[in-house]
Amino acid sequence: MTVHQNDQELFEQFKDGDQSLYNRYYLLVYHLALGYLKHRQDAEDLTQDVFISLYRAPYCVQRGSLASYLKTITHSRAIDRLRSKSVAVKYQHYWQQLNNDTNTVTPFDHAVAQENQYWVRNALMRLPIAQRQLLALAYYGELSQRKIAQAVKVPLGTVKYRMRQGLITLRQHLQLRVR
Repeated sequence: MTVHQNDQELFEQFKDGDQSLYNRYYLLVYHLALGYLKHRQDAEDLTQDVFISLYRAPYCVQRGSLASYLKTITHSRAIDRLRSKSVAVKYQHYWQQLNNDTNTVTPFDHAVAQENQYWVRNALMRLPIAQRQLLALAYYGELSQRKIAQAVKVPLGTVKYRMRQGLITLRQHLQLRVR
């Protein structure tokens, strides 16, 4: 029981800006993330996301230890990233095949691509300007999230949060439109 009480105290101090909780659990979260994602930068980004979500989410000591809670968040977020990466690779492969096989593009394929572009543009225009700007810098400007944060003078965590929210909203708008 004292472990949980200590966790609750650490959590409350963390919410007040104390780094003790981060210092205690950083390596646990980082190594777990690295085990899933296999790349140092991806693991660092995920670790930051886990602690940001911990800061935003309520931790309840009755539900278990803080270490278990952080492991669960890390596991869930890592799986989300792996799935997202898998889908991105699949679509990238599809579009590369389409670009490499220009002779086999039919008028129907061209029409479908134009319709998809219309829906993507429409969905982008429905996003708040802050999210749309960050996504444009990432995808059209090919900037990393760190460089975007420096360019727009916004904390990296804010950039990541806004981009994630923008992508979630885009997915919702496009779920039934783009095939």
